[in-house]
Amino acid sequence: MLSVLLSTAFIVGMVRLVMTAVGVGIVSYFGFDLLLTEVYGYVGSAFGSIGGPLGGLVGLAGIDTAVNLILSGLSVRFSLLALKKFQLL
Repeated sequence: MLSVLLSTAFIVGMVRLVMTAVGVGIVSYFGFDLLLTEVYGYVGSAFGSIGGPLGGLVGLAGIDTAVNLILSGLSVRFSLLALKKFQLL
């Protein structure tokens, strides 16, 4: 009887942990995806408005790729901070 209670408590604890992790992941993903979509739109319109030879130079320099890497790094950092805040990592 005691083993059934202990295994039930373990399963309930694991299910609670998994559901919390999934919930945090979904909320973090959709919230940050919305934010990144807005930022990408803003940065894309800023780069698009440059035009001319300077726009070509920006493309050749790979500034757009650098901005994409920075935003991706911020996305990973935000996800890890969310996991640490909810004590899942």
